[in-house]
Amino acid sequence: MIVIKVVVTWLAVDWISGFVHWFEDSYWRPSMPFIGERITKPNLRHHFRPRAFVANSWYSSSELLLFSCVAALVVAWLIGQLTPMVVLAAVLGANANQVHKWSHRTRTENSTLIVAAQRLKLIQSPGHHQQHHVDGRDSHYCVLTNALNPILDSCRFWRGLEMVLGAVGVKKRNDDIMLAAVLLDEPDFLDQAR
Repeated sequence: MIVIKVVVTWLAVDWISGFVHWFEDSYWRPSMPFIGERITKPNLRHHFRPRAFVANSWYSSSELLLFSCVAALVVAWLIGQLTPMVVLAAVLGANANQVHKWSHRTRTENSTLIVAAQRLKLIQSPGHHQQHHVDGRDSHYCVLTNALNPILDSCRFWRGLEMVLGAVGVKKRNDDIMLAAVLLDEPDFLDQAR
């Protein structure tokens, strides 16, 4: 039973990471307070230069996730729902960007343990995640495993959510326009990208 709980928790956190990733890639804008500077602009830069963030420390890559997960743990404790699976979910969630970063690093940059976990499909492999960057950034949003993306992408889950939001007047952002705006605002980054 514990193995099933761990797998379900792992996949649930993977889905949550995918949902957040999809939402930030599709709707968050650089002009948004706090989110724009801390998440959207770095995300747009990442789409322009996918490997640029591999040199970041764990903390700089995971700071916001860490604070969010600690806050969730405190809330779970306050309402009497702090279980081992909630703790596991918080640990996995706080490390989602680290797993994402490993999928952008080469085998020689990752440890033998990380490479083995990627080969065993316990965490997302570089080849699997690469599809997010070559497919118009409109697929493969889940970053923890290879398991959910084929299912969610084949049933057009994300496109369905976009249709629902579009029907109520929420427009998906145009990454090319957003990226150009971010790069033009930051000429030093534009020079480094050439």
